[in-house]
Amino acid sequence: MASAEPQDLDLGIVLPRRDARSTELARQLMDHILSSGRYSVGDRLPSERQLAAALGVGRSAVREALTSLSLLGLVEIRQGSGSYLRTADSDILPRVLDWGLLLGNNRLEDLYETDLYLEPAVARLAARRRTASDLEELRTVLEKVDAGGPSDKMVRDIVEFHLQLATASRNNVMIRLVSSLQVLLEAWSARVVETGAGCYPGQPEHRAIYEAIERGDADAAESAMIEHITRGADRLSDILGADWRLAY
Repeated sequence: MASAEPQDLDLGIVLPRRDARSTELARQLMDHILSSGRYSVGDRLPSERQLAAALGVGRSAVREALTSLSLLGLVEIRQGSGSYLRTADSDILPRVLDWGLLLGNNRLEDLYETDLYLEPAVARLAARRRTASDLEELRTVLEKVDAGGPSDKMVRDIVEFHLQLATASRNNVMIRLVSSLQVLLEAWSARVVETGAGCYPGQPEHRAIYEAIERGDADAAESAMIEHITRGADRLSDILGADWRLAY
């Protein structure tokens, strides 16, 4: 475990004075945690107060950055105890931060809101345009998630369900938009699966979406997807200790 925290912390980080400071703060913290050699898996990280003082930012900004890193599985935030390093690397984290998308809870809420308005339209089109092959692919993915297995495989299968729905929409722009959210869908699903001890609480919602699409009921498919996205946002908000809730 890490030794006692120093009173004064020098991370050697200089943040830019520009609108993207939240993204840069998360990126710089990631680089410091992974490359400084100061921390091993399980070590307690400096406190929010120390990080804020070292970086010259408010504690709320540090809290948002740590929440972003927690979402991606790099950091574990223990209420009343602090933040701890969970893993020494992450193939999700660099890609997401490179996009400049993770700016704390407010931006996460924006991303979920985007998904809330995108995927119901995808589900509606899929109900109208799906082929027998599409339905077979969706059934196969549902069966894989039902079968369980390693968490990382389950997460890939959960995301694959959303990608297959986009394919069934036959709208190339929507397919690309859903694909662009793939890494974030992986991150969100991983946290939910992990918290659910390897189970996916959204599986009944996936099945309701599938059944509506199988019937060709566009209204029901849209409604089922809205229910799925809003419930998923609630689950993630609870996990992260955020205070946001989505409304369609």
